[in-house]
Amino acid sequence: NRGGLLRAITIPEKGGTAGWIDTAGVYGALPYRIKCKVQGLQIIHSYERTHRSQNMVGGSADLFREVLHPLVYVHPEIGLPVLNISPSTAEEIIGLSLAEGAELLEYLVEFATREERAYVHEWEPGDVVLWDNWRTMHRAYGHLKRYPRLVHRTTLKSDMRLGRWIENKDARPRYAAE
Repeated sequence: NRGGLLRAITIPEKGGTAGWIDTAGVYGALPYRIKCKVQGLQIIHSYERTHRSQNMVGGSADLFREVLHPLVYVHPEIGLPVLNISPSTAEEIIGLSLAEGAELLEYLVEFATREERAYVHEWEPGDVVLWDNWRTMHRAYGHLKRYPRLVHRTTLKSDMRLGRWIENKDARPRYAAE
């Protein structure tokens, strides 16, 4: 999607913050040797991974197919390279051995999600936050369920097509030789 807009209606007494990280800024801050390494690689993003990692109740881990994306792409409006990473959906990197891909993915997630890179919003009722999803990671940090929370979300439709669906897991691209 092109972007997102959140509007806070009811805020929990405790918790309920949300955070954003500029993935164009993350790419810009990467060491030169890592920038060279990630060029031309692809990444599989998986909703199933999110479902597993967040121990979701209800819904289905099979709701969406896996998607193959470039690990780095150029933002179509501002021309900056963007690191296409998400700690909750990044499943694996294609183009490297399994071990090397897992090591690089771990490094990129740790690098991208450092506290100093995040804008964390402490909500007040009526707050509105709008972001560019082509260059931003978003995360809700959660809250205790005994505290009510109501946030309205609007998703902005996009015409950019970046990756492709993986029809089935057996059709995944193969890794480089081990």
